[in-house]
Amino acid sequence: MLGSLLDLIRIGSCLRIFLIVYLCLSIWGHIPLMSPSLLTPALALACLAAGGYALNDHYDVKVDLINTPSRPIPSGRLSQRFALRAGVGFIIAGLGLCALGGPAAAGLGLFDALLLVVYAVHSKRLGWLKTITVCCLHASIFVFVAVVLNRFDAGIGLVAMYTFLSTAFYETIKDERDARGDRAGGDRTPLTLKLDRRKIDLAAHAALAASALLALPLYWFGWGNKLLLILVPCAAFWFYAASKLERKRAEWMKLGIVIEVMAIVWGLA
Repeated sequence: MLGSLLDLIRIGSCLRIFLIVYLCLSIWGHIPLMSPSLLTPALALACLAAGGYALNDHYDVKVDLINTPSRPIPSGRLSQRFALRAGVGFIIAGLGLCALGGPAAAGLGLFDALLLVVYAVHSKRLGWLKTITVCCLHASIFVFVAVVLNRFDAGIGLVAMYTFLSTAFYETIKDERDARGDRAGGDRTPLTLKLDRRKIDLAAHAALAASALLALPLYWFGWGNKLLLILVPCAAFWFYAASKLERKRAEWMKLGIVIEVMAIVWGLA
């Protein structure tokens, strides 16, 4: 049961979010790495993410039966009712932890929770807005860190925008991989809407190029050529991974995004 629950909430992704928030707070806030004050906000977003993943699986059973039949619900390891309860429970826990960070953190946590619920329940009818919603959720991680630290500057804004654009690239490529199941499940992604695949690919790679160009303003923050040592090889690997629409390579694309983002965070400290 525990293993299936961890699979349901995509524990690897939740841990990534936890570590990003934890490290960003420590690096940008100059807080000792072992400080207990880092745990609450990091756990808050990890719980919200876990709830969103569980709710998404609850509502995406038809699609998952084709795209990922080994997931906990399609494989029969967990019931839809359990996933719904787990999703609601994790979101409530996340909102409670957000509230400990003050009114602004609580408000942003509530906004993220609403986006997660809308995405889980209505993603099949959102079309392009589905991708935009996911991008906003990923970018909001850094807005949340800024709210907790009460630090608002151009550097954090650039990291949030970089995350938005790189996520747009990843999500578009992922939609290509999952098009068959999405179409069968009635999911209104750009591909199932029968839009021109070449134009979709062009839009995805334009988002990747735009995210790379965001590196240029970061020179104003004095990081120099160190940035390129991270961005260039990761971007090259993204193009390689995008050419092979396999689930394992998609996971490596996620890791590439995390590495690049954390490198930028470190450079802006």
